[in-house]
Amino acid sequence: MFRDDAPPSATPPEEPAAPLPSSATRRLRLAWMIGSILAVIALIVALLRPAGPGHAVAAATAPSPPGASSHPEVVSAGLLRIPPDSPLLKRLEIVTLAPETTRQPTAVVSGVVVARVKAGTQPIEDRWQFSSSTLSGLYADLQRSRNEVNFATQQLAKTRDLVAAETDFLTATVERLSGLAETANIPQKEFLAAKSALLKAQLQGEKDVYTAESDVRAARRNQTAIERSIAQAGVEPDMLGHAEEHMAVVSADLPELKIGMVRQGLECAMRFYGLPDRTFVGHVEQIGSTVTPDRRTLRVFLHIADTAGDLKPGMFGEVSIGTDERRAIRLLETSVLHIDLQDFVLVAAGGDTWRATPVRIGEGRDGTCTVLEGLAAGDRVIGGGSILLKGLLAQSFLKSAAREPDGRPTAAPVAGDAAP
Repeated sequence: MFRDDAPPSATPPEEPAAPLPSSATRRLRLAWMIGSILAVIALIVALLRPAGPGHAVAAATAPSPPGASSHPEVVSAGLLRIPPDSPLLKRLEIVTLAPETTRQPTAVVSGVVVARVKAGTQPIEDRWQFSSSTLSGLYADLQRSRNEVNFATQQLAKTRDLVAAETDFLTATVERLSGLAETANIPQKEFLAAKSALLKAQLQGEKDVYTAESDVRAARRNQTAIERSIAQAGVEPDMLGHAEEHMAVVSADLPELKIGMVRQGLECAMRFYGLPDRTFVGHVEQIGSTVTPDRRTLRVFLHIADTAGDLKPGMFGEVSIGTDERRAIRLLETSVLHIDLQDFVLVAAGGDTWRATPVRIGEGRDGTCTVLEGLAAGDRVIGGGSILLKGLLAQSFLKSAAREPDGRPTAAPVAGDAAP
């Protein structure tokens, strides 16, 4: 039931509605949002896009930072500059070269006794012993071919003498008969017979001389072929023709890159595996004429005097070539930089520059090596630590023409732990 006197229900008064933005305001907000989105997209694209040619040129021509001048840099091919304030300079060892007395060998290679002259009373050329039956058979053929050459040469000389004597006699007879024909009654038949005999003797003599010369040439060709076979088997035939008492011939294989380090007459020392407590001294007797195609080595033949007769054909050992006492320049092996097939040493070139000088070095031992060519006494070189400059030196040969637009050499910092 409703009461007439009940209060009416309370209802909140309605608030006035907020005014809607105008169309101009909405367009302004929309344009601002679109512009913000486009700006963000453009910024992302600019950050992700690689630098164009213009940026590369700007980076290349940008001035070097203040500390870049202390780095070593390339001046030209093989010429480096190390500033005095470079931290790397403290890690390098600068030495001045001076000659010293040494017996350090120029090359150390392996060798084998290929022949020796044994003791005995027979002719010395018949007392050769060889390290293989092949060499023994070839040497027997060589002796036989030499005898054939001597015999053929003697036959040629005698044939020439015989032909000359016979033709001289017949020539004199023809001249005598020709003179008598004017003063005496000499039958024409007798004169013509003498002249015919002279012509026949001359013709037969030429044939006999030609045959004898052919025999000599054939004998010499045969001897040359045998000598070539002996050389390929491991011994130079010329050495076998100059045999001496107690002579042993050692064949050593010299790598092709070390051919220029050896010459005839160099003193050498050899220690054999079977006789480790003894050192045999000899000299380079002869250098082979060919390089082996498979191993690219040159055979060097050594003459060693074995008075006790302890060396046997076939014995192996280590040969030190060039052990004669001499004045030479030595330097640390770490001073030498190997680039391609050439060895270089960095030599002071004036001021703070260093030039890569090509050198030839001998065998290394105890961390040092002998300079054979390229350096002189008084040169200042970089010894220890030069390996740190190897990368920059190789770069100088590859990019020797690269320069900055203002003419300055291209600088390249060198890491302290650069790998060789």
